[in-house]
Amino acid sequence: MPHPATYLFAGGGTGGHLFPGVAIAEEIQRREPDSRIVFAGCERELERTILARHPFHHRPLSVEPLRELIRNPLKFVTRNGSAWIAARRLLHAEQPRAVVGLGGYASAPLVWAASRRGIPVVLLEQNLIPGRATRWLSRSADMICASFDETKERLPKSANVAITGNPLRREITDYVPKHSTSLPCSHQILVLGGSQGADSLNDAVLAAMPLLGESRFPWSVIHQTGPRQLEAVRRSYEALSINAVVESFFEDMMARYQSVSLVISRAGATTLAELACCGLPMILLPYPHATD
Repeated sequence: MPHPATYLFAGGGTGGHLFPGVAIAEEIQRREPDSRIVFAGCERELERTILARHPFHHRPLSVEPLRELIRNPLKFVTRNGSAWIAARRLLHAEQPRAVVGLGGYASAPLVWAASRRGIPVVLLEQNLIPGRATRWLSRSADMICASFDETKERLPKSANVAITGNPLRREITDYVPKHSTSLPCSHQILVLGGSQGADSLNDAVLAAMPLLGESRFPWSVIHQTGPRQLEAVRRSYEALSINAVVESFFEDMMARYQSVSLVISRAGATTLAELACCGLPMILLPYPHATD
């Protein structure tokens, strides 16, 4: 009797990278209920938090981003060297049917090692301009799943690019048919700075919040701050006497989408896809220092 297939998902660290992978993993398990799903990303607590909600295995690697090479070269070389060795061992132990690269520096060791072993590799790229990891690993991949046709022009001509759109989790897509024709009248605003938060967005929103006092509606706020400014933002809302639910990260994002009538957000690709799917009005503040 054949063993159930194993699929390895390489990368993570942020919701933008993880959530499309989770969407694909859910669909694999819907089609192959006996399949084994393993996420091998980094050691960030956010990654552990997101994956803890799903029946997937988590094998973090000790990868360090490129910026650490300048800050601490010895740490960068030592930890990433260990990550590359661990990636090869993981492939030997799991014998996956395929490896799915989620983008970001955390995907590199496993994707590269898989391509050297002849294991099928698929890369996900949500942004129109492909990230450094996608550009570097594109020649090692059997297929690159992109959201935009223009992405092809920014990758090697030999790359096999399929335009698939941005995969969304089932909890998002299942919501749409029942609620796409109407929006809640809750007078709640949802503020999102991405899974890691955005200090400048937090500051700008708080600076604008006194204007709510001029409205005839009793607005309330749901604010995802990221870990750095959590307590400071909470104190600011208390000082303004504004009813606000403030957390560093919301695990139950679908419940938040269902309860609000306006979203103020960073313009990450996965967040945009989710908001568009839910049909929510949005005010977007793109990150001005994003790569490319």
